Amino acid sequence: MSDKSSNKNSNSDNSAHTPAIISVHSAELSSSSSPSSSALQSLLSVVEQSMDIETHLGIMKCKIYGPIDGTGIPIITVHGMNIVLVNEWSYISRYLSTRGYRVYMLNFHSNDNLKPSSLHSIDFNRIITDIIAKYITSVDKMEVILMGKSWGGQSVATYSSIKEHAKFIRKVALIAPGIPKGKKDIVFALGKVQIPVFLGWAKDDMIMSNSVVDVWMKAFDEDNMNEKQQQQLWLHTYNVESGGHLIFNEYAEPIEQFLLLDH
Repeated sequence: MSDKSSNKNSNSDNSAHTPAIISVHSAELSSSSSPSSSALQSLLSVVEQSMDIETHLGIMKCKIYGPIDGTGIPIITVHGMNIVLVNEWSYISRYLSTRGYRVYMLNFHSNDNLKPSSLHSIDFNRIITDIIAKYITSVDKMEVILMGKSWGGQSVATYSSIKEHAKFIRKVALIAPGIPKGKKDIVFALGKVQIPVFLGWAKDDMIMSNSVVDVWMKAFDEDNMNEKQQQQLWLHTYNVESGGHLIFNEYAEPIEQFLLLDH
């Protein structure tokens, strides 16, 4: 069972705060039932390629899903801190690849120098910029979609909030993103750059608490956006009732619909 957020339903404890532009309506951003067996078979047949990516801190393992000719709008996914869940984006990556996207599923756990627990944001930012420039596209084109969960979500948000990075990012999708301690300004900075954001979380996620959700809602309040942003819906929310701090297969269709929306 899912609950699609609207302007009147934000999972926030602050009833006095009513964000004006935070989500599309449920009719516009919704998820159907679980995929059929034939759909699952189609996902399982998706070709998976492996690639070693050179970074300034060493080699990173990467899985690639999508057109083998290298075409398709590129998506980069970043996992969370838990090494057990390093392939958590796999289902959504496969799903989106069947829709013509080319997905690069990064594995920061594949090299001790890249582990999330010790990687500095300046190094993360350099790695993403280098990957985009060397392996995906020219950084002067706004073509890349970034997706991150938990640690990966906060890292993607931090990266995308920087103006020189934002110019070549098409959209951002975040699942249960963290907020660096004492750095709520990063979320507000992301709210000011003109990048549409998808935000998904489970209501019983003890890590993605109501206070964290509220920060995101306030960041996209019309008081924090410029005139152009106020004319469009820049934060798209989708939450499920239960499941904790995980990426659900159910997010696949809402994310696809979000990617297809014009901004």
